[in-house]
Amino acid sequence: MRSYPKGADMSAPRLQTKVFSLSNDRHAVPVIALFNLIFFQGYAILIHTCVNVYPNRKDVNRIMPFLMDCHCHSDSSPDSKTPVSEHCEQALALNISTLCITDHCEANVYTEEGYDKTIRRSLSQTREAQTAFKNLEILTGMELGQPMQGVAHTNHALEENPCDFVLGSLHNVAGRPDFYFLDLHKENIPELLNTYFSELLDMIRWGRFDSLAHLTYPWRYLAAAGLSVPFSDYKEQLDEILQALVRQNIALEINTSGLRQDMRQAMPSGELVNRYVSLGGRLITIGSDAHRAEDLGKGLLEAVHMVRMTGLEEITVYRKREPYGVNIEKGNQL
Repeated sequence: MRSYPKGADMSAPRLQTKVFSLSNDRHAVPVIALFNLIFFQGYAILIHTCVNVYPNRKDVNRIMPFLMDCHCHSDSSPDSKTPVSEHCEQALALNISTLCITDHCEANVYTEEGYDKTIRRSLSQTREAQTAFKNLEILTGMELGQPMQGVAHTNHALEENPCDFVLGSLHNVAGRPDFYFLDLHKENIPELLNTYFSELLDMIRWGRFDSLAHLTYPWRYLAAAGLSVPFSDYKEQLDEILQALVRQNIALEINTSGLRQDMRQAMPSGELVNRYVSLGGRLITIGSDAHRAEDLGKGLLEAVHMVRMTGLEEITVYRKREPYGVNIEKGNQL
C-alpha cells in the first residue's frame, strides 16, 4: 500500500540580505532589509496567507479569480481516507472552480492490489458528486502509475474506465518498491535516477496519458533523507524528458505537494517549468496532490505565479481527454 509522509505547513521564503543602516546607531532602521521584505516577500506572504493560513476564506478569488485543482485523491486510493464529497465541499469553500479526482491506478499491481476495482469505484463516486455539486465543475480522472510495467493492465484500465483526464506517473522503477520505501542512503543515486529518467522517457514515447505528474518525484524523498542532488547534474536527461513532452503534445504538471514537504518546492521547480516553456512547451496542468481535504488547493496560487513567470497566460484543463486553455486571470477558455 502506498503512503506519503505527512505534509508540513509551507512558510513564506526568507530572503538573506546584508543589513545597512542610515547612521552608526546600531538601532537605526535597516532600510534595505525592510525594502526587501516589503517588495520581494510581499507576494509570497500574500498567497501563503490566502491558501494556507485562511484555507476556508471564500474571498480568495478576489486575488486570484480562477483556480482549479487537477490532482487529488479520495478514499478510493489506498493512501487517502477522504471521501470525494469532502474534497468537493472544500473546493467550494475555497472558490475553486474546477476539481478533478485522480485516484491511483497502479498498472504494475493492478489486479493484485485491487486497482481494477477501486478505480471503478472512484469514477462512480465522482459522477455521483457531479450530480450533487452543481456549482462546481467536477472532472473524472485517474493517476495511472507505472503504465509500462503492466501494459495489458494499463490498456484494460484505459479502455474500461473512460474519464476526462489521465495523469501519468512513475512511483518506482521496474522491480523496485516506491521511492518512499527505499533507503536512499544505501542506493546508487546516479544509477537509480538514470533508470527513473529512462523509464519516464519510455512512458512519454508511449504517450497514452495527458499530463506528466510530479516529474521530480524522487527529489521528494531525497530531500526527506537529507540528500542534496542538484538538478543541474541531470540537465541532459531532464531536457530530453521536457523535449519529449513537447513532441508528444503531453502536458507538464506543476504538483504543489512538495511545497508542504521537506523539499519545499513544487514538482518540478520553477526553473524546470521555465525550461519546458523555453523548449516550446505550452500545456501546463496544476494540482495539489491532496490526500486530505485540508490540503486541497494548497500551493495553487504559487503554481499560478510560476506559470505567469514563464510568460504564459493560460493553464490547461482536460475534458474528455481534450486540452482546453484557461486564462489564469479571468477563467475564460481560450
